[in-house]
Amino acid sequence: AHGSYYIESLSNEIATKSWELFKEIEAKGGWIAGVQSGFLQETIAKQAQATQQLVDEGKQVILGVNKYPNANEKMKSEIEPTQLADNKLFPLHRFAAKAEQARMNNEV
Repeated sequence: AHGSYYIESLSNEIATKSWELFKEIEAKGGWIAGVQSGFLQETIAKQAQATQQLVDEGKQVILGVNKYPNANEKMKSEIEPTQLADNKLFPLHRFAAKAEQARMNNEV
């Protein structure tokens, strides 16, 4: 199967990083302590910010949004921007939202 090594290496990388994060959370007193101290929220926010920067710079691809967008497509009349569910503990984030809003702002 072509590409299976690549998938296996990605799976291994995810498992390794997840295990390291799990051990760090446990060392800080576990999940509940991590939430109460803000550690988990801060960790997630930092990763989201780093990913958003990669998307903004085009280094993290979202097809049709920051790579191969259809310039002839008019978004304003086609979509209604929706609000994500309010979640104060772990706010939701759409990485495509910034690029989509910029496209709609530039439509004539």
